[in-house]
Amino acid sequence: MPDDPNLPANSTIPRLIVLAAVGVLTAGIMSGMPLQSANDRSRWATVWSLIHRRTWQIDEIDQDPRWSTIDKVRHRSGDSEPYHFYSSKPPLLSAITAAVYGAQRRLWGADIKRDPVVVTRTTLLLINGLPMALALWLFQRLLLKLNLSVAAQSFVLLLAGFGSMVNPYLSTLNNHTPAAVCLLICLITIVKIQQNPKQLRARDFALVGFTAALTSCFELPAALFGVVSFVWMLKLDIRKTVQWYVPAALIPLSAFFVTNWLVTGGIRPFYAFYGTDKYVYVHNGVPSYWSQPQGLDANTESTLQYLFHCVVGHHGLLSHTPALLLSAWGWLQWRRTVVRPGLNLVLPIGAALSAMVFSFYLARTQNYNYGGNSAALRWMLWLTPFWWFALLNPVEQLLEKRRGRLFAGILLVASVVTAAVSLPNPWRPSWIYGAMTQAGWIDYRVPVRAFGPPRHSVFASWPEAADTVGVWQLEGSNESITVRSLGIRSLDGQRVCDVEVIHTNQTPSPDQTAECSILLEEFESGEPVAGWLRMANDQQPPDWLVQLMQGMPTARPYTASGVRWFQPTPDAPGYRCERAASRVRIHDRQRGPCWYRCDVWYCDDVPFGLLRWKTTVSQDVSGEIIQVQSWTAQ
Repeated sequence: MPDDPNLPANSTIPRLIVLAAVGVLTAGIMSGMPLQSANDRSRWATVWSLIHRRTWQIDEIDQDPRWSTIDKVRHRSGDSEPYHFYSSKPPLLSAITAAVYGAQRRLWGADIKRDPVVVTRTTLLLINGLPMALALWLFQRLLLKLNLSVAAQSFVLLLAGFGSMVNPYLSTLNNHTPAAVCLLICLITIVKIQQNPKQLRARDFALVGFTAALTSCFELPAALFGVVSFVWMLKLDIRKTVQWYVPAALIPLSAFFVTNWLVTGGIRPFYAFYGTDKYVYVHNGVPSYWSQPQGLDANTESTLQYLFHCVVGHHGLLSHTPALLLSAWGWLQWRRTVVRPGLNLVLPIGAALSAMVFSFYLARTQNYNYGGNSAALRWMLWLTPFWWFALLNPVEQLLEKRRGRLFAGILLVASVVTAAVSLPNPWRPSWIYGAMTQAGWIDYRVPVRAFGPPRHSVFASWPEAADTVGVWQLEGSNESITVRSLGIRSLDGQRVCDVEVIHTNQTPSPDQTAECSILLEEFESGEPVAGWLRMANDQQPPDWLVQLMQGMPTARPYTASGVRWFQPTPDAPGYRCERAASRVRIHDRQRGPCWYRCDVWYCDDVPFGLLRWKTTVSQDVSGEIIQVQSWTAQ
């Protein structure tokens, strides 16, 4: 690329930083795993439905456990119409993504369900990666025109390219990164206009209008910025604003309202119905997640606690990106220092909008979940470009002195490390959250009542009636286990339940059958299996029967993990279950030390109180899954 004669010559290092940042961010996108969270699955489900079923409804794809999401609403177009599920996200971004995916499908037959890794990475590279690369390149060129020192330019670009919490979200389908990119391009254009107010170009008016409106479409609170930019452009030139800004802004705004109308039947996005029966419902006997939210979504902290964690705590703006301290410094000294040409509008608007958006979310006490299970305070991320402009003057001042350079370096390194740790997956808590949890300072788990008495078996009850039969089938196999109650009798003054257990279709092994007795008093008091399982003539119970009763190779009590709902099929009624799990360390002859885990779905509505159980064997060191078996009541 030839050098621009209008730019200073000291642009080599900043350009190399941008190039390196683009490389790292591209690698992050191309190594990201698909369908990382319920949040992005919600949008990907819409993308699949639009291309493969020509509908906004996600009923079909949501039935696939890999694609199922809690970020959905139940909606119907009229009182006589059936209910359908839709993504709770505004539909414009999903429509844009569907267009990109549809093009790939036509060009080389891409199929997102068959090969989700390749398709999602390619799509995100086009939607997130390329726009971010363009925005960083434009930002670097603007910093040159602002006459910053090479050191200051390098600091800001290192922060933007490596130390921003926007970057981890590039590897997932979300609205925060495109909003931040659009805002950055818009602010760059506004600064350039302010630097040369006498050379007003029509294309700059159009670009500001388009990017300001698109930012508002991706982040609804950004509508405040859209209004401010419109008023400012009107003051500059009414005719150019009407001729260029307004038509350009109407393109994304029209797309936003049209797509929203197609989905909801109105102009209000599903976001606006939070807390209503669209979010809180019972479908086929199963309540929605938002009827009984868990973890951070069930947070009941005070406003003061929430404020602390939003600023310097586990989701804190300053704890995750300490370099933003310099942004606060830049806003505080705005009136007391000479502001660089072009920044006299961006700085006060950025400070005011940041305060207003933060206050808005702080006032929404029903949504005190920090943006859910994610790495950052994500609903503030779109404002990041404002924060970069605010720290330009403080950075320049700090880097003039040795101690200032040391302080700035510490802030930068801390910001880069935190962003890098979250780069592989933004939909899990940051290392700060993990450290605070491990230290016992925070715990957002919903308290679960322990079993009383303890449970040592996958079976929760033994029926009084004779000939009660339970059948559990191994998923993906004809192998089954049948348990039949032979009735209750009295033995030496004790109540005993006799049962017959048959394990069939164990190819190539023969069927296994056993008749045994359950000492009910010992069972109900919570003793291990050895304390209540008896065979005829005091024989030793076979190992396979003991392991079946325990669900584990060795005796270990089960830990309750709360109420869950299970649907055998999408159209079947749901079963209310008590989830539990247990885990032991075993030694595998071939693979060495391994972990054996058993998850159980206890349910009072099925024979023997057992709806389902799943065993998982994984290697101790690598965590590699060796074997998974799921048994479900028929």
